[in-house]
Amino acid sequence: MFNSFYTELIKLKRSNIFIISFLAILIPIILTLIPPVINNMLSEGPLEAGYFFDGNLAFLNLTIGIPLFSIIAVNIFVKEYQQGTINFLFTSLQDRKTIYFGKLMTSFVSIVVVFLLSFLLNGIIVLVGSKYGFVETVNLSVFLNYLLVYLLSILMQLALLPIVIIVGIWFKNIVIPMGCAILGVLIAGIGLQSEWAFYFPWSIPLKTVQSITDGGSNVTFISTPILALGFILVISTIISLVLYNTEEVT
Repeated sequence: MFNSFYTELIKLKRSNIFIISFLAILIPIILTLIPPVINNMLSEGPLEAGYFFDGNLAFLNLTIGIPLFSIIAVNIFVKEYQQGTINFLFTSLQDRKTIYFGKLMTSFVSIVVVFLLSFLLNGIIVLVGSKYGFVETVNLSVFLNYLLVYLLSILMQLALLPIVIIVGIWFKNIVIPMGCAILGVLIAGIGLQSEWAFYFPWSIPLKTVQSITDGGSNVTFISTPILALGFILVISTIISLVLYNTEEVT
């Protein structure tokens, strides 16, 4: 599995998706920074550290993160079909399950990198901001609480990947699964304030994050939507693995 993971990681590093991922880290931070800069210019007082982390988590758990992680995963799984090299891959010495989990691990690592770099950059901004007075002074517990939320977000985003992987393997293209992911984001955004948002896959991450954080002063984990995503992860992973493992070589 490590060989498959390493190969996919090298491919990902050489692709345009690497640049897109870098932009996905910077854009939420820039958009979150604009209001406090204006706020500081108007001398309306310092903002809470939670403003920066919550805004960043909102972007990464819905509007930017879900499409980004979906296109990374689908590209990793589907590009061989589009390039016509899938037969060579399936007739190689590597077991298909090994190839599958190597690709899934690469997708997971991309999520980890984006979230942790975002957390690090936001932490630096908060520390610098508190030094210069446009962010309230924070203690270590706030950073640790938000780190837990970022780690939970990573796992929740992982749970969504097999859904688009199933669609990608089934239709053997990138457009349809990406369309499903974007449609999921739109529906999630519209119904985010509804109770069913706790059970709709693409709204669960942001809805959960919004419900468990309190400006970083406290983190209260809620089990139902997290268990729902865990169930989705297990079932969709099994289905996508079966589909990938039973694809016929023509």
